[in-house]
Amino acid sequence: MNSVILGGLAAGALAVLLCTSSLGEGVRNWIGKIHKRVYNLVNCCFCTTWWISIAMLENFTLVEWASTVAVANLTVLGIHMSLGSVEDEPMTVQESFVRELSTSNGDR
Repeated sequence: MNSVILGGLAAGALAVLLCTSSLGEGVRNWIGKIHKRVYNLVNCCFCTTWWISIAMLENFTLVEWASTVAVANLTVLGIHMSLGSVEDEPMTVQESFVRELSTSNGDR
């Protein structure tokens, strides 16, 4: 149980660091040069927690992995709320994707 909580906290914090901070900008730009869809995924903290949680797997059951992802996503949400970067009106996945496509530049 402790590994699920600690793993989720670590995955959530790492996702925020990679997806939104200036420290992760180089990695995001490098990934953007490789593939645009992967670039879009790495700019989504919730998508990134999923992949980070898979990378952390070692003898995890499906329930433990899903619990780790849930803790990671709650961590991401908590960080964004504490920074005041959560929008008043939540967007659906489709709205978020359309917004990303409309604001992304054409060179990716």
